[in-house]
Amino acid sequence: MPKDTASMIGSLIRARREQAGLDLQTAASRAGVGRRLLLEVETGMRPNVSFTTVIRLLALFGLEIDVVTRGANRTGLTAAESSTTR
Repeated sequence: MPKDTASMIGSLIRARREQAGLDLQTAASRAGVGRRLLLEVETGMRPNVSFTTVIRLLALFGLEIDVVTRGANRTGLTAAESSTTR
């Protein structure tokens, strides 16, 4: 994951953790990860964390990833493909 994307996701996780009033240790325990890993994710210092870990951290705070194709409509299909599947 690019470092700027990792930093953005980390900042979002940190903001949600703080809004929930959770310290690093409590949040890490609930997500099933270590305190240090969570800190490194939040600060963008661990951009190569596993996808499963990212999903766990996001889910803990009611967040999810929305995958879309760049430059296409929200279904990921081209206009022609989209019209034939309806």
